[in-house]
Order: sequence, then structure tokens, then C-alpha cells
Amino acid sequence: MRLLRILGVAGALFLLIAPLANAKEFRIRKTTLQENHLLIYHEPVDTGDEASVTVGGQPCELSDGDAQAANRGGDDLTTLIVIDRGGRPPKGAHPGSDMARYSPAIEGAVSQFIQKMLEKSPGEKFALKEAPGRGREGDSEAATSDQSKLDGFLSNLKPPAGAGADIYGTTHTALRLLRDTDTPLRAVIIISDGLDPMRKGGDTESHPDRLVRSAQADGVPISAIHIDRSQEGRNMKQSAKPKKGRRLLTDVVERTHGEFRSVQVGDGSGLQERVLAGLQDVAAVYGKLVRTKCRLCGDHATARQSPVDLRFGEDRSRSEPKVLVNLPATNFGDCEGASAEDPPVACEADVDCEDANLCHACLDGTCESPECEEDKDCFEGCSCQDGPGTGKTCQKAKTLADHLPLILGIIGLLAAILIGVGLSRKQRRAQEAMQAEMARRDAEAKQQAEAERQAAEQRAAQEAQQNAAKQAELQRQIAQQENQVAAMADQLNPLRYKLVSGDGSGAIQFEIRTGSQIIGGDPGRAQLVIDAPTVSGAHATLSVDEQGVASLMDNGSSNGTFLNDFPLQPNAPVEVRPGDVIALSRQVLLTLEEP
Repeated sequence: MRLLRILGVAGALFLLIAPLANAKEFRIRKTTLQENHLLIYHEPVDTGDEASVTVGGQPCELSDGDAQAANRGGDDLTTLIVIDRGGRPPKGAHPGSDMARYSPAIEGAVSQFIQKMLEKSPGEKFALKEAPGRGREGDSEAATSDQSKLDGFLSNLKPPAGAGADIYGTTHTALRLLRDTDTPLRAVIIISDGLDPMRKGGDTESHPDRLVRSAQADGVPISAIHIDRSQEGRNMKQSAKPKKGRRLLTDVVERTHGEFRSVQVGDGSGLQERVLAGLQDVAAVYGKLVRTKCRLCGDHATARQSPVDLRFGEDRSRSEPKVLVNLPATNFGDCEGASAEDPPVACEADVDCEDANLCHACLDGTCESPECEEDKDCFEGCSCQDGPGTGKTCQKAKTLADHLPLILGIIGLLAAILIGVGLSRKQRRAQEAMQAEMARRDAEAKQQAEAERQAAEQRAAQEAQQNAAKQAELQRQIAQQENQVAAMADQLNPLRYKLVSGDGSGAIQFEIRTGSQIIGGDPGRAQLVIDAPTVSGAHATLSVDEQGVASLMDNGSSNGTFLNDFPLQPNAPVEVRPGDVIALSRQVLLTLEEP
């Protein structure tokens, strides 16, 4: 009986899902209006079916030979790249709170990317825009295929103006300028960590929503190379900011049907190669797109954003949110033929349309759908339904065959329910008896397990008391021995100096005795360990001789050692006196004090 029930459910699900099994979905990435034609750039569709396009419910007639054409053939499109340079950090901020220190790597990656793209497609155009931070407008380079102009722009960028790049407002401004100069865009690529201190609440020029609406209106996808700086945070609050930037960028990309790639900053090494790889990944996606071109038809009475629907047989475009195109209030006229979905049928009388299994009337030699008010105005087998415009037209009435898959599915589900209900009382009683026996055995097993648990807890408590007493005695003996050893050490090697935080915070305190001790960030090599990103593993050596004279030597550190603001030469000891200030990479300040 259980097997029959399973088979019934499986059969019902098969009947419901089978009609959709072969349908595939693809994404529209970009749309462009050219007078009364619409260019749709989308993922390729492997099907032999002809395309059909509707825009705002109106048909869009395919141009001959231009369904799924390669999109690099004479389209003259431009890729806009916006670089977040982020500026210098404000006073008192964490030194890593700017994007400017990654600019050389990012600019190098952009230059390499453009060079490779122009080698592949010499006519490809690029426009560049920087977001330098507060204080000045970012420079830009107009759309061009000249590698020397683009490299010159990157190499002559001014220093960042201050922290806080207006990345979303800058991109919005660049879009408007390119629109005003009639520069058609393939895509926008933002290279940023996504954080934007200029972004305010509400619908302001710098708000991401304003950028999204502008890109949607132009049919331009926005892609992003996200610079992931989450590992820079020194605490939970700082680590949360890069995650917020990622969410903002991801939202913009998804709503404009772009591509998102994230690259880790790490210690900065190899960042240029990772950014270049991200740019090439995004370009590869757009390089595979194909173009379907159609002529707009029908009367679009009001200017509005109209949804675009593209289909190849059962395969259809699927994008969330829906791809929209800004159409002016225009009557584009009738298509030369019927829409791609309904080719015209020649006729001499209404009976010819009825014989062709159509609900149309014969008007001017072709079958056209007549307007109606109720079902009796239509042929037999047709009904009066809402048409693509504002009125009603005669359309094919739904028959039993149209609903057959759904009906069979419902029958299958009802059969499964009836089979389940039809289980005999004897089977149910046997199941109930088995369940009662299992419950009794479970109760006995739980009682036995509870008794064993309580006994084990008692034994564990006794052992814990004994161990605690032994541990306390052992700790007392160890403490006594440590005090004795410390007293002997103070006699043999007395405390000479203290090395403390230079900012008076007391975060760093080291005792300095006779001998040499290495200061650094690697616990395996340094005795005086300082955990800071700019401190080398074995940064410097502090030595005290038998007469109590202290000296400091830089061990060839990456960021240098400074004594009273003067840099030390590597491997050249210099005498240090109480009150002197030691700086490791100018970021970590220490002071030598008397004990």
C-alpha cells in the first residue's frame, strides 16, 4: 500500500512538471534604443526556435538576419571604468581607512586590462573616471580607443583630496555626461570597496538608488570589482564596515543585471594580478553576449519604463528585477507583418481564418483579431478575452486538452490521498501496538540511562574535588618556587629599564635587563612581541651591557626604526637613554624609562 501511495504521488508530480522540463531561462544584460529599433544584449540561447519580442505588451518585429548576432560587430559601445581612490584618512582615523594606498595596483590592473582588450579588439572604447575623495572633482577621460591617452590619464592622476570617495554619485555623474554626449555604453565597471561616506539618507545625488534608476533608464548594466578589506579591521566594529560596502555594491549590481567579483586585499602583494583577473572575468561574460534586434511596433501612448520580454520557443528571458526600457510617448506604427509570435495568415473570408484554427476575422486579406464585448461576438471555440491593448479581442478558448496535465496531476494526488485513507484498521492497530512497545522500551532505557548518569556525576564530583585539592597544592608550590627564582634573577640580573607605550596608554610595558632582546611581531623570533601590521617579525634589537648602557639597532626592517624622530641605519647600534622615544615604522611609539 505504501509503495502504491509513493507511485501515485510521483506520477502526479511528473505530470505537473513534465511540460516545463525542457524550458530554459537566460538573462538579458543590456538594452539600447536606436530610433525605432531596440537592441537586446543577452546570454546565447542554444535553440532552433525563432525569437519573439514584446515591449510593454506590444510586439517588436525582428530585423532580418539579426537574431542572436555577435555583439562586437560594429556596435561602437564604450566600457566606463570608475576607480575609487578614497583619499587620505582623516586625522585620528585608522591608517588603513583609505583606498588611496591601493591605487597603484588598481591603476596598473586597469592599464593592463585595457591593453589586452585593445589587442583583441582594436576598436573597443573605454572611458575612465576617478573618485578621489572630498575636496575636488574627479578627473575623467572621454571614450577612446587610444591606449596612450588612457595610460596618460592613469599616470597623471592628482593625489587624493581626502577620505571618503563619492563612488555612487561620481558614477551617476559620469553616466549623465556620457548620455549627454550620445556615448552608448556596453557596461559600467566600478572598482571600489563599496564604502561611501558621502552617501546620505534619502533620495540624494550620491545615493545608490539614484544610480540604479539612472542605469536602468539607460539599459546599462553596472558590474563591480569589490576590493575586500574585511581583514584590515582591528575589531568587530571596523570589520563590519567592509561588509556593509560589499552589500551596497552587490545590491547595485544585482538590480542592474551586472557582474560581481570580489578580490581580497591581503597584505597588498599580488593585488594588481587579482584585480586584473576580476576585470577579465567580467569582460569574458560580456564577450559571450549576443544581440537580438527588433523594430518597435504599436502605439505607446505614454512615456514610461516598459518591460522587455524575449523568447525562443519555450526558452525565455528571466531577470529579477524585470528588464525595463525607457520608451517615449510614440506611435511606432504597425509592423510590416504580424508579431513574431503570430505570423499573418492570408484569407478571402472569415471562414478561411476559422479553418486555420484562428479566432480572427478576415480584414484586408489577412486574419486579424476582431474586437469584442462578449463571447457571442466570437467564432465557436473562441472567447472574448483581454487583449494586448486596452480592449478585448477574440482569442482561443481554453479546452479540456489545455487543462489535461493539471487535471491528471490533481487526479494523481486524489488517488494518493484515497490510498492513504484506505489503510485497514488492522494495520493501524498493529502500528499502534508496535509504537506502544517501542515507547515502553524507550522509557526503561531512559530510566537506566538516568541512573547511570547520576552515578557517573557523583564519581566525577568526587574526583573533581580531589583533583582541585591536588591542583591547589601544586599551584602553591609552583608559586613559591617562582618567587624564589624571581628573587634570585633580580639579584643576578637586576631590572635596568622599562620600555613602555609612547602615547601614555600603558598598552605596552616591557622589563629590560642586561643582555639583548629583539623587538618584533613574530613570537618565534622576538622576545618583546608587538602585534602591529607595520612591525616586522624581528624589527629591532635593544641591548644593555654590564654597565647599564642601552643601545638600539634596526635589523633591516621593512618600515624602518626611528630614535627621537631620526631614522636608524640598518645593523648600526645607537645609544639610547631614558626619556628617548623609539618609533617602529612611525606607527608604534615606545619610551625608555628608569625602572
